[in-house]
This record gives sequence, structure tokens and C-alpha cells, in this order.
Amino acid sequence: MDAHRQVFITDNPAICREASRDTFLFRFCKLLDKFKHWRENKDGNHTIYPVWDSVLLVDEIVDRNKKIYVDDTLIMHCQIENFEKVIPYIFGPYSRLVLHGDSTWNQVKRLVQSGVKQVRHSGLIRLQPTELDDFVDFVMRHSRGLEYTFSFSSGNHSHHVVPKLNNACRFHNTHSVHHFDGMYHLNAMHSNGFVYIVYTGHCRLS
Repeated sequence: MDAHRQVFITDNPAICREASRDTFLFRFCKLLDKFKHWRENKDGNHTIYPVWDSVLLVDEIVDRNKKIYVDDTLIMHCQIENFEKVIPYIFGPYSRLVLHGDSTWNQVKRLVQSGVKQVRHSGLIRLQPTELDDFVDFVMRHSRGLEYTFSFSSGNHSHHVVPKLNNACRFHNTHSVHHFDGMYHLNAMHSNGFVYIVYTGHCRLS
């Protein structure tokens, strides 16, 4: 087993090299990220801007055939077939998940394990028409506290997704969807304020 606090996993050697660059600014950001107040102010209410301690290639993980334990933050930049290859190797109580590249909705759900509080998907989520209701239900249920966020980009999203989110908000009467700056903001109302889920990945019907 390989244990990591904050890990970046990719299937692209060029991205691996870039993510492995050890610059002074990135070292400084990693140092500050250990402080909760800094992290909260850097991320804001809507999404996550993570740092990482280590970078791994999918092929190396599969070749070594060792489980990857992640304690805090999991960042992944893969294509669908390589998400599928590496997901069985990943486990741990990580609470922050950042995804880049194309993935299926099933893959996203498998990575959003019970301890995950913050999700950011900046790639393409390939939604089947039969998965739309499940997607909306999942996002609504995920927004169950102020510390929970689920974000994906409004660019190239399916025109089917947002109307369903709006309908769900009206039905539950606990959420509202707002659109500005090219992003969708879903607010889940609780007695102590609002939960903000900002959508930042592409959603497209396959």
C-alpha cells in the first residue's frame, strides 16, 4: 500500500512532469495549505483550489499493483478508460476530490465516497439520458451542509440538466439555482444559512 495525504494521479506523462515541478511558489502554497483558515479563504464558499504532495502515473500504479491510500485530497486527470483502470486501487478517507478529463457519471459516483465533502469536476461528465434524474438527486443530496460543495462548469452543459435542477429546487423548496459569470450556483437553504454548490465541469448527454 502507498499512503498519501494529497495526491495528483494522471494518465498523461506530460501532465505528470508539469505537476511534479517544484517551484518556490508552489512550495509556499503547500506550506500555507496546512492552515485551515488559509485554505478556507483560498477556496471560498463554492469550490476547491488544491495543492498536492505527490504525483503518480496510472500505468505505474497498475504495474506495481499496490493500493493507493489517500488521507485528504485526491486530484485526478485521466480519460475514461484510465479512470476505470485506476479507481479500484484508490481508497481512504479523503474529503476533497478534484477531477479533470472525461469521465462517466458512474465513475464520478464511485470516487465520491462517503467521506467526500468537496467535489470539483472541470472536465466532461458523460451523462446518459437515463442518468439525469440520478445526477440531480445525487447533487441535491450532496448539498447537506455548509462544508459540502459540488462544482462543475456551465460551459457546454446539456440543456436538460439545469431545468431538472430547477424543478428539483422548486419541489424541495430548500434550494435555488442562480446563473452568473458563466456558472450555475445552487444554494441549499439551512437554518444556519446557505450551502453553495457551484457548477464548474461540462455535462453532455452521450
